[in-house]
Parts: sequence; C-alpha cells; structure tokens
Amino acid sequence: MKTNSKSNRKKLIAVALLLCLVLLIGGISAYFTDKTETLSNTYTIGNIEIDLTEPGWVAANAQGIMPGDVLVKDPTVQNTGSSDAYVFVKVSIPTGTVDGTANTELFTLVNSNNQDGVNAGWVQVSRTPETGKVTYVYAYASATELTTVAPNGTATLFNKVRFVNPTDASTTTLTNGSIDVTAYAIQTNNIPATTAPATVFANFTN
Repeated sequence: MKTNSKSNRKKLIAVALLLCLVLLIGGISAYFTDKTETLSNTYTIGNIEIDLTEPGWVAANAQGIMPGDVLVKDPTVQNTGSSDAYVFVKVSIPTGTVDGTANTELFTLVNSNNQDGVNAGWVQVSRTPETGKVTYVYAYASATELTTVAPNGTATLFNKVRFVNPTDASTTTLTNGSIDVTAYAIQTNNIPATTAPATVFANFTN
C-alpha cells in the first residue's frame, strides 16, 4: 500500500508539474503581441468663395441720366476661396416701352472694346423675360467648355451700360429702376469642364 501511495504521489506531482509547464507556456504565449505605428493622414477641406465688385461704378453718375448716356459698370468676380471654381453671373435689365414697343430693355451691355455685348470669355446660358425686366445668365466659358477661375483670379462680365435712346418720346415710357447683378461659383472637382453650362448652373436653382 505504501508503494502505491508513493507511486500515486509521484504521478500527481508529475501531472502538477506538467500542468504548471502548460500554464506557463500558455501564459507566455499570450504576451506575444504586435502593434504598428499610427498613420495620421491629415486633410483639409477646400472652399468655394467669391466676391462681386464694380470697381468703376459711381452711384452718383446714375442719377438723372439721359437717353443715350453711357455709365461705367464693370461687375467683376474674384475667386477668394482656396479652390478652383466655375463662375456664372446673372444680370437683370429693366424694361419699358420704347418707340411704342413694350418690354424693351432699357440698357445695353458694353464690353471693354466699347462694343455691344459682354467681354470675350463669357457665353450666354439663358435669357428669361420677366415682369418689368429681362434676366440673363452668363457662364465664364468658351463655346465648348467651362473655364476655371483659380484662387485670386478675376473675370469681368462687361464694362459699361448704355441707356436706351428713343426717337419718339410720345410713345416711350421710361421708368426708374436698377440693373441687378448676382454672381455664382461652383467647384470644378468632379464636374467635367465639358459639361453644358446650363446643366451646371442648374445646381444653383434646384
């Protein structure tokens, strides 16, 4: 009986030692870990921002104007943001009855060459007659694609306006009013330059 007892004790000790060895190995293997360095990818978000100014406009010159007068009015868009932009300008011209014809535009736009129309580099997107005015939308673009205005870049739509010069005062009704100009800009990223200007401008009205 003693022999068996010693034998059993030895077996128990052997099993205990084996178990400790297994636990020791298992415990050590649990600490075999790894970790990579953190990759910090910093980004900044671009912004679209523009200013609309009329450097040559003198408000006093527009008071008491007479038929045929020419006023300096030069709406200029500047990209003051950090990203490239496509630019559009909306112009509303008041209308009246001139020489018996109703809804006649009272002003003509004049470009930098003193010719009727807007400056080179702009295309007309739309013309919409409304009550008391006609509204135009122009895109800074060529005949085939939109033109990018880079940060700090500028684009001037026209340089002067000429007041209508009727020939028959008895059939002419001229009223006081204003020429309203609004500029718009949209990102160039993810918008192909060859996209139709009217399609791009729709983003501002939807």
